Amino acid sequence: MARTKGSVKWFSQEKGYGFLTAENGPDVFVHHSAIEGTGFKVLYEGEEVEFDVIQEAKGPKAQNVVRLNPPAEPPRRAPRREGGPGRPGGGRYGMGGRYESRF
Repeated sequence: MARTKGSVKWFSQEKGYGFLTAENGPDVFVHHSAIEGTGFKVLYEGEEVEFDVIQEAKGPKAQNVVRLNPPAEPPRRAPRREGGPGRPGGGRYGMGGRYESRF
């Protein structure tokens, strides 16, 4: 099985899968379990990768996916808002200050 190079077309962190664009072939399905490494396995759009391709009933699937140039720091998400139940600023009874005092 020859190694193939390509890039990440898209990858959903929530669903744990996406597609890779191979240099010389069709798009290839990738599941998070096929990504080499430890910890939370995720790929970012446009990231260069190298992988093996196997043929399955639904089409080509990537295995042994390796990042060629891993990002120094993953893209940042928007910071979480404070407040709400069980969080600082949550108001009376952790309800965000929605209720007036009855006493």
